[in-house]
Amino acid sequence: MLDASTIKQFEDALLVGPRALKELAMSMASAGLSQAAICHHFDLFGRHLRTTGRDDGAALIWVSIENIVGWRSRESCWFDHYLTNEELDEYRRSIDAPLRPIFHVDPEHYRHDL
Repeated sequence: MLDASTIKQFEDALLVGPRALKELAMSMASAGLSQAAICHHFDLFGRHLRTTGRDDGAALIWVSIENIVGWRSRESCWFDHYLTNEELDEYRRSIDAPLRPIFHVDPEHYRHDL
């Protein structure tokens, strides 16, 4: 679960848009979080948005996760390393978090032009 200050950081970045979300991810990396940890935080926030019915925001988080993991074009990736499911699972095991797939965004609500 994300704490209130982390949720606020995500909310503030979400208001600004994709560039601010990337800056948040890079700030997390500068603070020492691993790529897997950053992906996990974005995943948790995406789940938070989905449970509160904020699908547009969740779609932006989904695009961010694609950029964090390396699923987008090479030019769009935020990290030099492709994050594997095994690495993400290893991180989740290390913090005793549930092993589960990254949250799903309904394709009807997912906009590829973000």
